[in-house]
Amino acid sequence: MKKILSKIFENNCFEEKEIKFNGWDSKIYSNKVSETYIVLFVDDINATLVDSISELCSAEIHNSDKLTKAQKSNLYIIIVVKRNGHFSESENNIIFRIEENELYYKKFFLWYDDTELKELKNRCENDFNNHTLEKILLDNKAFLGFKENKDLNKGYSLLSRIYIKLAFLTLNNVEPLDRNLSDFIEEAIMDVNDNLYQYVLINYEKDDFIEKAYEYIELSEAEYEKVKKELGGI
Repeated sequence: MKKILSKIFENNCFEEKEIKFNGWDSKIYSNKVSETYIVLFVDDINATLVDSISELCSAEIHNSDKLTKAQKSNLYIIIVVKRNGHFSESENNIIFRIEENELYYKKFFLWYDDTELKELKNRCENDFNNHTLEKILLDNKAFLGFKENKDLNKGYSLLSRIYIKLAFLTLNNVEPLDRNLSDFIEEAIMDVNDNLYQYVLINYEKDDFIEKAYEYIELSEAEYEKVKKELGGI
């Protein structure tokens, strides 16, 4: 995982900085506009991690003379952890506490497992330039397979997660749609229950017509499930 992330940063004009923090397995990357990422590799998620991250941010990073003021003001912390199976409730709570703590920099967890990593390497053929990554993400067949079953499309799942966590990664070749989201929602609801559509169309602005609809129109269980399924595909 370290090599993949290092290659992604390198391909996006980031340079690795020779900065180390006591007791942390870490890498630091920064670009010409001072956008800076501190990538921490941790073995597990436990209760001590909350205080450890807080101490790292408030003391070592905040007081570091090796990072410029501009870098500190445009700094992200990515916490990389290999997981085995799903996170427990306590692990999810720890992740939430760290990510939602707005003091001292933006913090994000990036998790993976061995199967995800292996499948991603195979999909990319160990080529992690932006063109290759974007081509994989925009592959419609791969996307539909990912939506159908994330557990069977682990390489795609990991790549999607990387794009979400690393703010500088963007999709540059997405064709604009000739319809907006409300058009898709309108079509989906009309197919399920015309009374529902007519009520909302009359009483609400088009862009807001989905709101409060269920308060007024009684749907059968089958219709409700169809609405959820249809809107889930939007």
